[in-house]
This record gives sequence, C-alpha cells and structure tokens, in this order.
Amino acid sequence: HSAQCVFERKDVKEAALLSVNYLWLALCMPWQVAIGSIFVGGFLVGGLVSATHQSEEIMLAGDQPDFIAGQFRSTRDAETQFGPIETWLWGGMDTQLTHHLLPSLPRYKYHEVRPIIIEWARSRGIEYRMSPSTKILSDNFATLKRVASQ
Repeated sequence: HSAQCVFERKDVKEAALLSVNYLWLALCMPWQVAIGSIFVGGFLVGGLVSATHQSEEIMLAGDQPDFIAGQFRSTRDAETQFGPIETWLWGGMDTQLTHHLLPSLPRYKYHEVRPIIIEWARSRGIEYRMSPSTKILSDNFATLKRVASQ
C-alpha cells in the first residue's frame, strides 16, 4: 500500500528511499539474509505496533467515538529515550498516532508533524498520550503476561 501511495503521489524522495532499501536487499544480500531481514523487521514492527495499541483503552461496540477521538483513545506515541538509533529501530512506530491520523504522510515527516498534532489536541481538550518507550514496552509485556495467564 505505501509503495502504491508513493507512486500515485509521485513522491520522488520516498520512492528513492524505498528503492534503495529494496535494491540493497536484492543486490547486496544473499537471498536468505534478505528474507531473514524481512522476517526480523516484521517481528520488530509487530512488537512495536502491539506495544502502542494493546495496553490502551478498549472500546466496546456501543462506545463508538468519531474517527479522530477513537484514534486518540486507542493509540499512544512512544517517547524514544536512547537517541537516533532507538528512533530508527522504532521505524516510525513511535509516532503511531500520526500514522493513524495521516496514513498517507511519508514516515520521514511524522516527527515534524507530531508537535502540530499535540498542539491541535491541546487546543481542543483532547488527551494526547505519549509515554517513554521503556514504559510502553514494559506495560505491553505486563498486558501480554496478564492475558496469557487468564
């Protein structure tokens, strides 16, 4: 889906970055490493996406807020604490709310837009949720442990 959006919008910068990533995998890595990279990347994304969602508010069928309110209530952003390498490892998932509100925005713009979203929410009395990455990950682990023991 993201590659489709990139080409439809003719986003040259994002297309170049995607191309470099996949060309590097295809041309510079043995196929086993390329496939392993995709699986490890998927595992990391799965863990980080679940961490920014699973421990959040559960909304019942009768409790249907509008789209914007639902995103703010069911998603939390992560505040990375260990510098640019940690931010890179999160792969944009530390700005999960921005991703939900603006799904076709290129990932490299998420951090630029975050302060605008924070201010927009504050001016409307909407709670913007962001916690240190270590707390989000530990809360998610506790949620998984609790659910597994039920």
